[in-house]
Amino acid sequence: MPTDFTTVGPNDSHDNSTNSKSWIMQEIALMPWHFDDDDGRPIRRSDIQAPLGPLAHLERFTPPVGCFSPGEASRGPEADTTGCRVGKSTSKSRLRAHFAGDLSLQAPGITSLTQTPLFAGTNTLKPPGLKTTTYEEERNQLVMDKIALSSQKTYANQYKWWVRFCRIREVNSVWRTNEPNVDSENLVLDYIVHSGLVLNKAPGTVKLRIAAVRNHHFNLGLPDPFLHMPRVKLALGGLKRRRGTQDRRYPVTPRMLAYLKGRLQPDQSHDGALVWAALCMGFFFLLRASEYLDVGRYTPGRGLQGVHVTLLKNGEPVPANQSIEADEVQLTVAGSKTDIYNRGETRNHFANHQVTHGQRLCVVEALAMLYKHAPQSHRSGSDAHDPLLCDRIGVHLSRETVQAVLREAALATGTPAEAIGSHSLRFGGASALWSAYHDSGLVKRWGRWASDSFHTYLWEDRSGASGIASAMASTDPVPA
Repeated sequence: MPTDFTTVGPNDSHDNSTNSKSWIMQEIALMPWHFDDDDGRPIRRSDIQAPLGPLAHLERFTPPVGCFSPGEASRGPEADTTGCRVGKSTSKSRLRAHFAGDLSLQAPGITSLTQTPLFAGTNTLKPPGLKTTTYEEERNQLVMDKIALSSQKTYANQYKWWVRFCRIREVNSVWRTNEPNVDSENLVLDYIVHSGLVLNKAPGTVKLRIAAVRNHHFNLGLPDPFLHMPRVKLALGGLKRRRGTQDRRYPVTPRMLAYLKGRLQPDQSHDGALVWAALCMGFFFLLRASEYLDVGRYTPGRGLQGVHVTLLKNGEPVPANQSIEADEVQLTVAGSKTDIYNRGETRNHFANHQVTHGQRLCVVEALAMLYKHAPQSHRSGSDAHDPLLCDRIGVHLSRETVQAVLREAALATGTPAEAIGSHSLRFGGASALWSAYHDSGLVKRWGRWASDSFHTYLWEDRSGASGIASAMASTDPVPA
């Protein structure tokens, strides 16, 4: 089967006959269709998904006048036959059909045969099945859908500053070519100076602004505007080096958690149980703040709900009124920044009965105490599809509240409060997991990192260095 369109001119022949009008022959792959033995009409197969686009609404397709089934050789010289080949094909898996007649009958909105191939669509065509009004809008949105909605909003917010900067300089903010141009490169360097030095933006923010400009050009189908601007990368690196690196976040330690459990008394109040459950889940499941707390923005597909947490006993779910008997918890992270397709990740922990620093640190117990005060938040409760960590009036627990609680614990245990944030729970959980097993692969998988950046989260356990110096001193390396 040919892989491109075949055109027959007005003076050419087809099927050994001479036509008075030009023939434009194009193929249509009809894999989801088979031909009826009685009348030769293609009928949709029930076990194959119907094609998208203009054919999607047809349960039984009747070819127009002039459309011939495979095997028919005769065609009238007065028919205009048109068609479009879609997708790959093999001789065994696809059937061939040719369509003739008025193209507008097959693809509503098309008035001229020369405007577009059959069923391929145009910028102004509105076919069934598309969310937006035109192919142009849909293809633009499809390109943008590669990145998360939150990232799209971030890029859009940062790109507006580039537009304003260019407007003040009286230059165009969109470049249709990326040929080497010193003036354009100097403009970008001035933008970096203005953002990083005049406005005192962090190096990461300036880098994000440059990425927003690049992303905007890609979405418009334009080339990378910075491809021939080597000094842009150097300037971003120079800005970062001039600013220096920030101090690492300190991790939350089991000693801090034990202090907070005594202060919160989660078995006595709903608010205490709410915060304590948040601390335990953030630490033991290495959660990002956006995955379980209110961080000031809503991202579809993310956020911990009641249906995402299951308490188990001997592997079987337990009802809310028997939560205290649970010996295991299963938690599903519905979506995260490294899970771009929102497939979700599930982790589980078993109950811990050991006492550390005078307290039992157990995420299973923490959730059981939460359900004791708020049974409606249980996966079988009335609020199962709402955020799990809400108070009695429905206010979602915020990142700021958790951060304030953690900084109180830092002061109480002799840790600099300014070095502690809500993300310190993830630092602490990763460091504890590393100290327990010294398995970097386990830490990476458990924390759902997509790269080796998790190494910057790890703080060594002091006791882990015990005996290392003696072991190193007792060795006798011999050069080969």
